Amino acid sequence: MSIISMYEYFYGIYNAPDERLSRQLRKTMDTILELFIVIPLSLKGAEFYGRIKSEYRKRTGSNRTDMRHHNVDIILASVALELNAVIVSKDKIFLRIKEFQKNCK
Repeated sequence: MSIISMYEYFYGIYNAPDERLSRQLRKTMDTILELFIVIPLSLKGAEFYGRIKSEYRKRTGSNRTDMRHHNVDIILASVALELNAVIVSKDKIFLRIKEFQKNCK
């Protein structure tokens, strides 16, 4: 699991609407940390990020403001590409990235 996912999860814990849900999310977090290895960010991943973001912007015609909304997803894709890992998500951006990932290696 990427450290970026952990950042998002911790935000969910601290942004929970009530203490009960926050405790439940924290308990789930503890289980996740027992079952998965947390993958840090790296310089090689940063290079993939630059390539993927540039290619994504060229292919979609997205402007700078729109691209900021995709930063976290592109970082996650970069980590997966670096490690030859699989992303499990319903987010359509990952399908678009998969279409051109060979250009980013």
